[in-house]
Amino acid sequence: MKKYHALLTLSVLFLIFSVIFGISCSKSETPSNPEQSQNPTPVPTVKVQVEMQIPSDAIGKNYQINFDKDIYLYGGEAPYTVTGTCSGNYLCITVTVNQGNYCLSAHIDKNSSNFVSIGNYLGIWGGLWPSDWPSTPNFSAVPVTYSPAVYAYVTLVAATQTNVSIYNYLPGTFYTPYKYKIFIDSDSNTYNGFITLFNDDLPTNQDYATGNLIVMSPGTYYIYSHIDINPPGSIDPGDIFGYYNDVTLTPQLTPPPMPNAAITSISSIQNFTFAIDEIPVPTNTPIPTSTYTFTPTNTSTPTPTDTPDCSSDSFEPNDNSFSTTNSIYFNLAFAPTATVQWHNIHTAGDVDYIQISLDNMSDNDFNGELVFETSPGISSGDTYMELYNSGESLIASDDDSGTGNYSKIIYSISIPAHTYSIVYYIKIKQKNNNQTICSYNFSATVH
Repeated sequence: MKKYHALLTLSVLFLIFSVIFGISCSKSETPSNPEQSQNPTPVPTVKVQVEMQIPSDAIGKNYQINFDKDIYLYGGEAPYTVTGTCSGNYLCITVTVNQGNYCLSAHIDKNSSNFVSIGNYLGIWGGLWPSDWPSTPNFSAVPVTYSPAVYAYVTLVAATQTNVSIYNYLPGTFYTPYKYKIFIDSDSNTYNGFITLFNDDLPTNQDYATGNLIVMSPGTYYIYSHIDINPPGSIDPGDIFGYYNDVTLTPQLTPPPMPNAAITSISSIQNFTFAIDEIPVPTNTPIPTSTYTFTPTNTSTPTPTDTPDCSSDSFEPNDNSFSTTNSIYFNLAFAPTATVQWHNIHTAGDVDYIQISLDNMSDNDFNGELVFETSPGISSGDTYMELYNSGESLIASDDDSGTGNYSKIIYSISIPAHTYSIVYYIKIKQKNNNQTICSYNFSATVH
């Protein structure tokens, strides 16, 4: 991983206190900052006391706290960064930084994946991730007369939604489930780490592949995809590969001159479509015939079409009735939160059912809204959506309240504290039940 996961030199002075719940600060950090070595002129510094409530399942996991001089976590001016391990339910750490304005954020790697992924805990000073990511650095590190340190509380939320969706045209139809990976990166070097990763088996018997990823901050990135035809996991001749090309759908095996995938919002899905192709094998370097088998199309440069292969999505056939739904789970204690899935109506008359399961593990009652929305995928369509309660009784429906001919339902809920196993069902179909929709996105949000 890049700047976000760089190993940083920390000067750590441990001050151990016997304070119940560990609420007083336990550590003072002088974070790594390249600017200090480049600028010998003394710069006024400020102590910032960062505090976070640590979820129980994050204890023992690594954290990272970032002070960025811009809002782009993976680019721009180098931030102050402090890393460590969560040792209890409350983290209180004092960080010494130069005076100035910063974008202050935090990440707990609950999955121990070394990159931001679903299930990790993310936080931003001044609000909740991702909706309150600032448009300018909004944390002011300036001295205060009433305290030796400036206080900054960061609220953590579980990352349950992806915000980047990738559609790759393939050079043919594959019949072996090779490993399919999508990378989002801050530079074009494929060997020195990455920011985030999608990793799954390649779907067989179709000439396209899709994947969803998550980034923590807006920015402009490199995106590239890889099908690992030739082991052992590196990008080699004979593999299928390509960078995102924002000009044409011609496969691009060489990196663009600069990052070209602009992610302007981290609160909603942004779609990127590009073609990938075989990396040529050098002359006189034969590739074993057993390494891969695919049926080539007439051209290695796929022609975009509004009607991609309408084979069934990954949830079929288990999403065709109330009793065979796929399920989305929310713990209201971590609201606001959201998730996004890719679906399709692969045959006329196909209907998608989705179960929404809720727990309120909080000590507080929850009064908010459930928001369910369909939106265009690679192909266009016209959806109709219905919401049912746990008794399978219809309680809401919608036709075109979303984007274009896509449906959206907003439903108010009031859930007492410590209430569990609340169930709703979503039913989605093509409006007139007589056409296919080869790709659509479904999002579920609770706030």
